[in-house]
Amino acid sequence: MIQPWPLLLIPLLAVLRTATGASVPISIDVIPGTTSSSPSVAQFSSLSSGFDAPKVKSLNSTSFDWWYFDVVSSDLDYSLVVVFFTADATGLWTGTTDVGTADYVAISVTSTDGALFNVGVLAEELIVVTIGDGSSGILDGTLTGWTGSPDMSQYEILVDDPVSGLQGTVSFQSIAPAHFPCAPATAPAGQPLNLGDNFELGWLNAVPDANAVVDFDFNGTKVQFSGSGYHDKNWGAKPMYTAVKAWYWGHARFGPYSLVWFDFVAPDGTEQASNYLARDGEIMTSTCSGLSVRAIPESIIFPPTPASDPPQGFTITADIEGEGVLEVQVTHKQEITQETGTSLRWIGSVTGKLGNGTVYEGTALYEQFTFAT
Repeated sequence: MIQPWPLLLIPLLAVLRTATGASVPISIDVIPGTTSSSPSVAQFSSLSSGFDAPKVKSLNSTSFDWWYFDVVSSDLDYSLVVVFFTADATGLWTGTTDVGTADYVAISVTSTDGALFNVGVLAEELIVVTIGDGSSGILDGTLTGWTGSPDMSQYEILVDDPVSGLQGTVSFQSIAPAHFPCAPATAPAGQPLNLGDNFELGWLNAVPDANAVVDFDFNGTKVQFSGSGYHDKNWGAKPMYTAVKAWYWGHARFGPYSLVWFDFVAPDGTEQASNYLARDGEIMTSTCSGLSVRAIPESIIFPPTPASDPPQGFTITADIEGEGVLEVQVTHKQEITQETGTSLRWIGSVTGKLGNGTVYEGTALYEQFTFAT
């Protein structure tokens, strides 16, 4: 298990790095909860390290940067979504609540009976330490944050919030390598980090699939489950609702496969996609081509709009070079998030096969986003 709060060890790490000549880069970012009046600058090209580091400098009221984590239980009875935000409401989408600070975490857990709890923890600063490629962050003045190993193979979320009565941890042991939108994370520096040509929306997937364990206590009620975990991040230097028109996104585990799909539409109507598949922990494809995600039933027109009927599921097809066509069907088990006219998120079951291979079953967590641009 990763020891929490490496921030306490920053001075020691710096000394050791200097003394030993270690080459692992270390960076520290302090992100104020009061946004800047200066223009924001977003990073859209990869560097040789800092994969999961903050990507927006001088965060202002129309920019955003966040770290997203989720877990879907193996039996589809539970789900967890945790998002550490650095954004004013004006940097996100219509209807976002202004919580009085740009730095906060939103935590939600659902069961088959519906939402078990929705908790928010606010702070005046978010402190993020990046060692190698992995990030760790803490909401200043709280005992709530996350830790990541330098190679991003392990992450842990720790929550201790006396106000809500929520305490506990979420651990992630990655079983699928990280990737850029169009290439594995091992690709040389200079990879595009934005979603598609001319998009001003960044996305990185540090943990496409993980063995995850949730262990929470909410005012005396134990919430414990395990399943498939996931972690990514999004960012941009302009309001999110102006950077993209719609998307279908999700991740699934079935048999030996870990799948991540991201089919998105620019404000001008251009469709592009990120296509990722790993088998037994080895990347089979990580590209920006060969993927199609469509709603069930077929009568639902693509791309979705805020007025579209909710889909009943999704069909996913992806070209896997040298292996054939991946065919996946996703069926809802439960709606876990609904923001009218903007987002729908579900957990569900999947069936999938590659080429003429075995049909496998598994679990998925996925969403539809639409923006009235």
